[in-house]
Amino acid sequence: MHFVSPHALSQPRTVSLPNIFLRDASIHPDHVHPSSQQKLFRTTDVPLEGKLVGYGVHDVPGHGECLVTEWSTPVSGVSPKSAKLSVVPVDFLAGIMKGDAEHAERDGHVPPARPWDNEQLEKTIQWTDYEAFKNDDQALLQTLESLIRDGIIFLRNVPTDAKEGHHTELRNLVERIGSLRRTWYGDLWDVKAVEGSLNIAYTNLDLGLHMDLTHFDNPPRYQFLHSLQNTHIRGGLSYFVDTYALASYLHTHSPSSFQTLCTEPVRFEYKNGPHHTKFVRPTFELVDGSTHALHAVNYSPPFQGPLPLERLANTKDGSGRESDDADRLADLHSALSEFASLCDDAGGKWRFEHQLEPGECVVFDNRRVLHARTAFEFLEGKGGEEGGRWLKGAYMDGDEVLSRWRVLKAKQREDVAKRGRTLFT
Repeated sequence: MHFVSPHALSQPRTVSLPNIFLRDASIHPDHVHPSSQQKLFRTTDVPLEGKLVGYGVHDVPGHGECLVTEWSTPVSGVSPKSAKLSVVPVDFLAGIMKGDAEHAERDGHVPPARPWDNEQLEKTIQWTDYEAFKNDDQALLQTLESLIRDGIIFLRNVPTDAKEGHHTELRNLVERIGSLRRTWYGDLWDVKAVEGSLNIAYTNLDLGLHMDLTHFDNPPRYQFLHSLQNTHIRGGLSYFVDTYALASYLHTHSPSSFQTLCTEPVRFEYKNGPHHTKFVRPTFELVDGSTHALHAVNYSPPFQGPLPLERLANTKDGSGRESDDADRLADLHSALSEFASLCDDAGGKWRFEHQLEPGECVVFDNRRVLHARTAFEFLEGKGGEEGGRWLKGAYMDGDEVLSRWRVLKAKQREDVAKRGRTLFT
């Protein structure tokens, strides 16, 4: 079907859309359940041989202007009264005509990633006061938008009174967005460094750049770190690196290394006590169908397992000939070395550094932003006061952040539309 739209476009434009696309996208209440919003027919219920009988643009309550079409053959399994109709919002179609990504999702576009180095992030980093984050939906929307774009944001003035257990202020902070991601560390977990600790994970040693839980099938997308205490210590600087920026650099300046990191698998593994998880994935995971757009990055040297061998069977017994894996792993080693060199840049071009103070919380994309902490030393407290460094952490899946953002974005558009209608009534 040819569709001409002057709506939401600077110039009218004609596009040709497949009939099955229009019928499958119908939001008629007999086709999508009004309360559950679940689709009531299958794509295979739409007959391919249907022909257009008529069409028009009508205002549909709750959806605005919609393209309503009538077809010669009915969709199976729905009410006979609507089986030959389809109803598609004009805004949705206009978005397609403008070339928007993901066919102009009805509930708004996900903001594109904005890769950064230290200088760039210093200019754009989002700091949000916790009271505004907690009580103002517009502040929450702006914060989530920055988190999606930059992969990192900071909150300040988050209460630190409650420190122990799983019901501190961090839980309230996370649940303002969505549901916690529970792991074997619990809902919330502590990174608590005190002098004389017997657990190496909670010492004052340097923790290099890494991502958490890369050995999971589905690593948590977002990580929260709330500073509860940071007293009588010297050092302990947090720093972050945007791997999307590093990947973009390699794509431009070292395309062969970029390609190797997109295709060569790396094994990640954790085997300790009652837990044993492992997963094999490339360093750079691309968006489906793209040659350069990233879905996620996987880099966590402390949790790497043995490198995968794929072509060992090509080696003939007793021949002395090396398998194809030797060349493949040499290429991987070279590409990872380039990537690691950028991460370790002594000039600090790619590193954003910040000393987390009590009451501050950093939220970052664990599938994009590497995090680390420099070593620190304990200082003698005044009057024998106990010092130390204590963070409370939590995880969240990416769907939770995107869902909250979409709902808030739709509410914002609805509020703007209401104000516009009020001005002309």
